[in-house]
Amino acid sequence: MSNRWGKAKNRTIRTRDEAFEGDDFASNDNNERIKEREEMVKSYLDSFLCSDSVLIPTVTQRATCCGYSQSLYCSNCCQLLIPEEELPVTLRDNKSIQLPFEIRILLSDLRNKATGIHAAALCSNTRQVTLLELSDDPCSDGKALNDDDVETTFVLFPGKDSIPIVSVASRIQKLIVLDCKWTRTKNSGKFLPELSNYQKVHLSTPPTESHFWRWHNAGQGMLSTIEAIFYASWEVSEYHQKHDSNLIDLLYIFGIQRALSKIHADRLGKPSPFSKEGKEERRALRRCIGTEKHLRDIEKDKLPRAHKQGNQGW
Repeated sequence: MSNRWGKAKNRTIRTRDEAFEGDDFASNDNNERIKEREEMVKSYLDSFLCSDSVLIPTVTQRATCCGYSQSLYCSNCCQLLIPEEELPVTLRDNKSIQLPFEIRILLSDLRNKATGIHAAALCSNTRQVTLLELSDDPCSDGKALNDDDVETTFVLFPGKDSIPIVSVASRIQKLIVLDCKWTRTKNSGKFLPELSNYQKVHLSTPPTESHFWRWHNAGQGMLSTIEAIFYASWEVSEYHQKHDSNLIDLLYIFGIQRALSKIHADRLGKPSPFSKEGKEERRALRRCIGTEKHLRDIEKDKLPRAHKQGNQGW
């Protein structure tokens, strides 16, 4: 993709750090580039939805790894379980995706739901991605972060005190990413106070919406972990004018799971779970007392007593 920052007319020439910093990175001059990126991502993910897609492995049976039945990849050791002949050419022959920085993923979600593990599986040969399992006791986890250099390590976490990731693209060597439920990120500071030692960064040009199939009530701009890793990698690679041709394959496992979720929904006659209609349908199940899911949860004794009695405090 061509770089447009060299075509400066009738304006002061600035350094790359200055040019890429803040809102200027998302100016009208770059709308076309951002649009091309979004079209590329959508086209890549939609290619998995074709009935004759060669991107979805034809071998769908589960395999045993680390003592558990797994599909596509092992969520424990992060080994890809897809036969090599089924993988994209860019991932065959022990090839891995080259990231512009190291990634440390802090896991606080079920491993079979944590999309950050996709990055570890797809970059296993380069060892650029490490996982840190977080417990409910922050004192037992923060020690592993103390060795990271605060000058070159950053936390991908949007907030009032975060800065655009491209503003530190020239010195970022490691990116810390939280892989947890959206509802838990609000208390991340209390949950892991060691994160306060590092500068927080956010995507400079985030996508308008996520392609994820899990729903939430947190509003727009909430991405899955693997989507956030992809866009962060893309922005920093673009800053360095060095794109790995297979960087888009960070979304390979994500694309397969997304397509399989649609196939399952189609069989049930329901809208795709990643569509607006599908997410709204799933939100509606939790909106009021007496829904089908609410009654099922009562039968399974999964709800607090207040909810069983009709208190709409949730």
